[in-house]
Amino acid sequence: MGIQFGPGLVVAGRHDIFISALTYELGEMLHDLGDLPGVGDDIRQQLYDGGLRNYRVTGRSVVELAAGPMRRAVEVLPDAARAGLRRVIFASNSAWDQALHSPLELSRVLDGLGLPGLTPVGVSLSWCVNTHTALDLARMMIEADGDPAVLIVCADTWPETRPDRLVLPDVSVHSDAAACFVLTTEEGPFRLGATRMRLDPALGLLDREKRPEEFVQRASQGVIGTIEETLEASGLGVEDFSLVIPNNYSKFVCHWVADLMGFPSDQVYLKNLPRFAHGLCADNPINLRDFACESTLEQGQRMLLLGTGPYQWGAAVIDQVRSGVRTGSASDGDGEVSQPPLC
Repeated sequence: MGIQFGPGLVVAGRHDIFISALTYELGEMLHDLGDLPGVGDDIRQQLYDGGLRNYRVTGRSVVELAAGPMRRAVEVLPDAARAGLRRVIFASNSAWDQALHSPLELSRVLDGLGLPGLTPVGVSLSWCVNTHTALDLARMMIEADGDPAVLIVCADTWPETRPDRLVLPDVSVHSDAAACFVLTTEEGPFRLGATRMRLDPALGLLDREKRPEEFVQRASQGVIGTIEETLEASGLGVEDFSLVIPNNYSKFVCHWVADLMGFPSDQVYLKNLPRFAHGLCADNPINLRDFACESTLEQGQRMLLLGTGPYQWGAAVIDQVRSGVRTGSASDGDGEVSQPPLC
């Protein structure tokens, strides 16, 4: 119910907010690390040692890659939730892709959803933390403007002008991936708690390859500060979490990040590292969905959704409300390229 602040002025109240209809799609072309052009044997071996094996590439635009997950997420929504969708947040750092600058492809996808009132909103300046920015923005739309649900897309493809696809400083490999889900006031498998983000613009000016020690030190401070703010806002401690769901870099980077705050290494989700390496901001929702499908998490168990970019960081508290239900089937049938929604 809204809060009355005087004649005619009502501000929407706070709600429990849930994540539902999680689905995704990876680039249709599977490559082994051995296919990476222009990468030295020492770097390639370092990537293998870090737990990486494969990466995914698409021949489609970032909008076309996101079309399937968007359609599948919308199709499984209850009629009332689907009718109440007014906004879709498209989180992507693929600004080089012309599909994001032309009305043609996005219009085609939006028209195919059958929701003529759906307005796209772009999020593009937080790199691998775009998911957390989108979560924060969608929450504000729900709490301040009364939207019953907001569709969120996290999608990126890598430019052909960078064929080595390396994540600097040579810690992982970029894959093409798109995830979609709904933030809603209707109960879903996950409840969204506190979300906090932080950035260090001076770190963004630093040459990571020439000054790696300074980069690591400042990045450590950013990770610790972001997690501490999130825990403080939630009144929680490290011991209250069952799992950390990070971006997919390498097992060395993910364990290092978790160790900074004292999370045990066996509580860090790494199973998608060999499948597709780093899908930028799509990593977090993909990992959340896959873990929920394969795990035996009990109601009330808590996860930390952790995003780490080149000079920005994000953390979100996620509570398991109930077991998710997979709806529909993978569009290509092999379960590798695409996955049905988890509701």
